[in-house]
Amino acid sequence: MCQQQTLLFISDETVTGCIPVTGTGTLFCFEYLEHSN
Repeated sequence: MCQQQTLLFISDETVTGCIPVTGTGTLFCFEYLEHSN
């Protein structure tokens, strides 16, 4: 049983998420802006 885990780093308006890439042992990280209107 394998649990996939998503890490979210939220600071101010920028959200950074890191997802473990299966079979590589590395993290795929992405960044996006959170629009709060």
